[in-house]
Amino acid sequence: MSKYLIVYQNWKPYAGNDDTRGFISQRFSASHLAIDSVGNYNDGKSCTPVHSVINGTVEAAYYDSYYGNVITISNEKVSVSYRHLEKMFVATGDNVAAGEIVAYEGGTGKYATDKHLHTTMKIDGEIVDPELYLAGKKEIPFAENPDNIDELARDVIRGKYGNGNERKEALGDKYDAVQKRVNEMLCEVKPAYDIDQLAWGVIRGEYGNGAARKAKLGDKYDAVQKRVNELLKEILK
Repeated sequence: MSKYLIVYQNWKPYAGNDDTRGFISQRFSASHLAIDSVGNYNDGKSCTPVHSVINGTVEAAYYDSYYGNVITISNEKVSVSYRHLEKMFVATGDNVAAGEIVAYEGGTGKYATDKHLHTTMKIDGEIVDPELYLAGKKEIPFAENPDNIDELARDVIRGKYGNGNERKEALGDKYDAVQKRVNEMLCEVKPAYDIDQLAWGVIRGEYGNGAARKAKLGDKYDAVQKRVNELLKEILK
């Protein structure tokens, strides 16, 4: 595990950690239908939190003598399995959301020579190379589930599906229902004072990003940004 083939700055299973880098030790191949990553390589931390990359149900959470602690999370479209885990925080049958911490990276099982995260992925039942999806170069498909409108709406608010035609194309025949739910969610928390109104403007994209937003908001920037984060937590909880 001493040689790293590539380093991804934002490896999705580590998204939400202080250090989101994924140090790739072994890639997908005909003899290795998975990808191995190591997190917090320079941090000196003993355990790297591992996050679910999809909304789904824990299909299995168990110990295997070769793969150690194993968690498989699935929905109607995608299945993701994490192996060699140090500690598991979910059990079979639990519902989990994308971004939720489900385990600590570890080195359990006879096949593990050191701490790392062994990840496999299936889309529509077919084994795929997880690398492009976990590196963010390809979107992980969402489940075609009519009960998933709330999750899609939250993803829209997070900016996952862009705007205009891009959003319509991504959401397909769910666009109207999702957009309606987005509007409902945004109305559930009423703006009460000036900072709230500015924060809602930021969420709607009226003030741009980075330096442009700072210039437009002036001395209110810190207060508005804090309120934006609070509102998003209320909406996305």
